[in-house]
Amino acid sequence: MLKETIKNDIIDKVKKVEDDMLLEEIYRILDLETETDLVYVFNDSQKSIIGNRLEDMDNGSFLTSDEADKELDEWLKK
Repeated sequence: MLKETIKNDIIDKVKKVEDDMLLEEIYRILDLETETDLVYVFNDSQKSIIGNRLEDMDNGSFLTSDEADKELDEWLKK
């Protein structure tokens, strides 16, 4: 499908949506697309930390989201 055809199909479908939550989610997704122009510049310290964390991940040294949530919940109880 041509890009313009896809865009027009999306526009037509969005015009028919009545669900407010769905419209908000579509808007959020489209808003994310326009924010991709942001460029983050890291200093050497930040680059080092990121490199270390990527290395940890490669070595399997990380928490799953559930594990991290559990640790956070436990920490907040203290």
